[in-house]
Parts: sequence; structure tokens; C-alpha cells
Amino acid sequence: MDVSTQRLDQLNLKLSSVLGDLPLWDTSLEVSYLSNSLIKLFDNEPLMPGVILTKNNDCVGMISRCRFFEFMSRPYSLALFNERAIENLYDFVKSDILIMGADTKVVDATQQTLSRNSEFVYKPIVVTGNKLLDIGAVTFGKLKNTCIDACTT
Repeated sequence: MDVSTQRLDQLNLKLSSVLGDLPLWDTSLEVSYLSNSLIKLFDNEPLMPGVILTKNNDCVGMISRCRFFEFMSRPYSLALFNERAIENLYDFVKSDILIMGADTKVVDATQQTLSRNSEFVYKPIVVTGNKLLDIGAVTFGKLKNTCIDACTT
């Protein structure tokens, strides 16, 4: 799904809304691809929060846009990893990822997300089925649910 054109304020969210109701990125790359393919992908989709990394179509990790560019901006990183498999790069940048089901309520996802280590609070969430959710969409969804709840009570 190209979520870059979908407006979050047009979503019809309810207190019972789940992650699957939010815009999800359906972007993955095999770890055997060259790391420069990540640069191209991020350049083509400036709002994409990250990429799910797969091996034989099974999720093996996720790299956020922020973490990728943070690492690649270090001295020699671009020269060392640009023409190597993503798998080599991922050995250096991997971190804990949060995986949730598409049927997880937005409220519950927000609580789990915000309870992570502060280093990972703003990292994207992997939603089962190799989808990626920008944490901004979760917090927006929670905020909208809170406003709906306040207006209806």
C-alpha cells in the first residue's frame, strides 16, 4: 500500500480500531539485495519509515529509515556497505523490533510501543504479514480515539 497519499485525518477510527485499520507500508527487501537498494527505496518513498527485511519471504528483521541513514552517514560506512548485501549491513544495525498482529487494538499497541526502551519508542512496528506501521500513525490513531471518546461521553 502506498500510504504516502493516504491522509490519516480521513480515517474513520473508533475505540475498537485495530492496527490493520491504519495505513500500513507493504515494503520488504530480501537481505541478499545490495545495500544501495535501500538508498534507492528510501529516496523514492520519502515518508516510508523503514523496510522489512526478508529471507525467502520470511521476516528476519526491520531497519528503520532513521537508523539506516544514521549508520550510513558514519565515516566509511557508505563505502563499506553500499555494494554489499543488506545482510552484512544488518549485522551492524539490527536492534529489537516490535511485532504485533493486525488485530491488535490501537490503544494496546500505543501502550506497548510507548513502554519500549526510549531508544526504540519511535521505531516502526512490524505488523504480521510483512507490513510496517509508522509509530506516528499509532500515536495519531490513539489521539483520535481519545478525542472520539471524550466527545461521546
